[in-house]
Amino acid sequence: MPRKTSLDTRLLKQIVRRLRHQGFAKTAMKELGFSPSTYHKWRRRGEAEIARREQIIEELGPDGNPTFSDPVSSAEKIYVLFVQLTRRAQGRVERLCNENLIDHVVGRPAEYLRDANGALELDRWGKAILLRSEVKANWKCAARLLEILDRETWARRTLPSFEPDEDDETIPEQFEVHIVDKRTKPPAALEGDDTWGE
Repeated sequence: MPRKTSLDTRLLKQIVRRLRHQGFAKTAMKELGFSPSTYHKWRRRGEAEIARREQIIEELGPDGNPTFSDPVSSAEKIYVLFVQLTRRAQGRVERLCNENLIDHVVGRPAEYLRDANGALELDRWGKAILLRSEVKANWKCAARLLEILDRETWARRTLPSFEPDEDDETIPEQFEVHIVDKRTKPPAALEGDDTWGE
């Protein structure tokens, strides 16, 4: 029989910490010994509570009681917090990937530690202290990570192929391609073409 999982603030902090560094819910939950389906169950529970609260506020309308506050039960509060914090953590990873992607598309020069006057700080061997390495154009890894994190927004898309109908007469079933050097005589198929030699 599977163990009963209960979300508490300690576990929530561990999940959010892992999501802030890697962005993958499946990996974060496996590291903590939970099934990825548990993550989605908790998210659904929190999103249902958020939707319930939004519906109550919407039903009040613009003339609703401004002092109204819908107290969330303490049992549901942690799930609402879970949704908010996991969204924020995954958004942070997406932002970092976006920055990384931009750096890899346009490139970025190396950055070195400088003092208040703008002079390079040197280590004990007399070399400049490197803060950020130079980035050359290699954006594929960041693009792939974005695709994994948010497939709806970042997925690769293929263009639809054009498949003509069988009864479409605008496209010939068979056609010939002639590669012709204009300095030579045209083939017999182009003899009557007035545009020859223009």
